[in-house]
Amino acid sequence: MKHICATLLVLCSTPEIENKFINEIKTCAVQYNSILPESDRIPISLVIAQAVHESAYGTSRFAEEANNFFGIKAVNGDEYILSLNNGKKLKKYYTWCESVEDYMELLLTGKHYKSFQKELINQWVVDTIEVNKLVDTLDLYAEDVYYKDKIKKLVISIERKLYE
Repeated sequence: MKHICATLLVLCSTPEIENKFINEIKTCAVQYNSILPESDRIPISLVIAQAVHESAYGTSRFAEEANNFFGIKAVNGDEYILSLNNGKKLKKYYTWCESVEDYMELLLTGKHYKSFQKELINQWVVDTIEVNKLVDTLDLYAEDVYYKDKIKKLVISIERKLYE
């Protein structure tokens, strides 16, 4: 049943589950942003949107069994969980916040996200946040050619929920 729900997320999730998930991810992201220099702070709506998309509001197997809300792959020495369909090793986390922090660090320091890092700094310098421009730098985050469009739509939805 879980696999059907993950596929039909809209039909199986409830506003209570979605709101709880959003609030948990938001709390972790706000906590981590609070210890970062202002120039490195990642917009909360982007963090939540990627977590929602990658983990189906925390209902995916990787989220439930490994607290991995962002599809982050394991590297040498990391505890991991195996993907059932392609054998990829996804990193295992002990807490939700550990997953959020690792994802944020990946964007802030990962070699594949230099354009994200540059855009984040540029936005800080001009004192404006444009989440869509940050999303446009995430070419290497997923193989789905529509990934950035999906994240942008989710950001709009998340921002509405956050500001209600």
